[in-house]
Amino acid sequence: MSWNSRLIPKPPPFTRLFFGYRYKVSSKPKVKIKPEPHLPFCYKSPEEQQFFVEIYIKKMAEETELFIRDGQNDTVLWESSLRSGDFSLSRNVSNIPSGAAFLKKHKTELCSRMGQISSILLNLRVEDVINSDEEEEVQAENTKQKKNQFLLDLVEKKGHRAQEKLYQILQKKDPFLVDDLDSS
Repeated sequence: MSWNSRLIPKPPPFTRLFFGYRYKVSSKPKVKIKPEPHLPFCYKSPEEQQFFVEIYIKKMAEETELFIRDGQNDTVLWESSLRSGDFSLSRNVSNIPSGAAFLKKHKTELCSRMGQISSILLNLRVEDVINSDEEEEVQAENTKQKKNQFLLDLVEKKGHRAQEKLYQILQKKDPFLVDDLDSS
């Protein structure tokens, strides 16, 4: 906040990023992005300052597309849109990513209303959020509400990345539930 910066949560990359590789952040239309030209992807302990990308847009267009490209072959690994509404809304949002904030806010409702648990579990396994033992533990619960509660607790313990993945899966598998909860 002291730098007058905003965190605007966006979905993760399509594929995994690898340590030691270099990645390039670009945009359409062209905006000022630092550092340039490439950002190294490497592990830093939580105590060390993490790498970041500064994106400066003096006059915000209605929509700006952002990309992360492989530094060697220019393959697009991630893309997202930054909209002027994202920026204005972000002033009142905490630094919790959108998936974590959604799950925390609607946990009680999700426990009772979340369906398609088998499909959700399968998707979480495919995304490496849970393993087969954890999937069996969730399925072993004897009611839908207990399964949902166990899953939500499990994902919450795994952190923001896992919560964001669950949120994205819910958006795909049960968009009407997500929309209903968002509008309430």
